[in-house]
Amino acid sequence: MPRSKKESARPGYKIAYTILKNGIRERSRIPMARLSAGTRAMALLAIDYLNGACDRDFLLNRQAATDNPRTPRLCLK
Repeated sequence: MPRSKKESARPGYKIAYTILKNGIRERSRIPMARLSAGTRAMALLAIDYLNGACDRDFLLNRQAATDNPRTPRLCLK
């Protein structure tokens, strides 16, 4: 990944880490209006993970060996 992409993703990773570390399960506890779209998406994904709406592989962007890499995975059970 190019360095510029890594730097632009840093706020999203930071807020996702904070959410996971503190066990924040309510979207209302995150200041969504102040976040960029990418950061907001990462925050919501972390919250969905804690609430059981998606699995660890989806959170970490891993594909199962049997999955077709061209098939999008949904963050829903």
